[in-house]
Amino acid sequence: MRAVALLILLAFLSAALPALAAQDDSRLDRLFERLRITADANEASNLEARIWRIWLRSSKPQVNALMAGGIRRMDGGDLARARDTFAEITRLAPKFAEGWNKLATVNYLLRDYNASAHDIARTLGLEPRHFGALSGLGLVNMALDQPGRALKSFREALKIHPHMQGVRSNIKLLQKRLKQEEI
Repeated sequence: MRAVALLILLAFLSAALPALAAQDDSRLDRLFERLRITADANEASNLEARIWRIWLRSSKPQVNALMAGGIRRMDGGDLARARDTFAEITRLAPKFAEGWNKLATVNYLLRDYNASAHDIARTLGLEPRHFGALSGLGLVNMALDQPGRALKSFREALKIHPHMQGVRSNIKLLQKRLKQEEI
C-alpha cells in the first residue's frame, strides 16, 4: 500500500515539474560551437546527428511516441495523418521546437507553404539555431518565388551549420538566378 501511495506521489510531483524542451538541453551550446568551427566533414556529420537526437527527444514520453509515429507516417507518405500527429505534438508541447519543425516539414511536403512558414517561425522562436528550419524556410521561399528571402535564409543556416552541401547548392543556384535577373 505504501508503495502504491509513493508511486502516485512521484507521478503527481513529476507531472507538476516543468517539462524541459529539447532545445534547452545544456549540451547544445557546445555542439553548435564545435559544428560551426570544425573543418572535418565527418565530425560535422556526427555533430549534426547528435544535435538532431537531442532536438527529437522531449521530456514527455507521450510526445516521443507521437514523434516516432509521425515520422513513420511522413516517411511512409501518409502526410495527412503525419500532419495531424505533429499538430497534436504542438498542442501537447507548444514549447517543443521539433514538433513545430516537423509540422513545418509535412506542411511543406503538402505544398501548404504559408502554413509551413508559420510553423518555421514558431520553431525559430523557440530555437533560433535550428539550421533545419532555416534551410526549410529557404525552400519555402524558393517555392513562393522569393529568391532574395530564400538566399537570406540559406545564408543564415550556413552561419550555424557551414557543412550543408544542399544549402550551398541552393545558394549557388539562387545567386545565378538573381544575377541573370539583373541583366
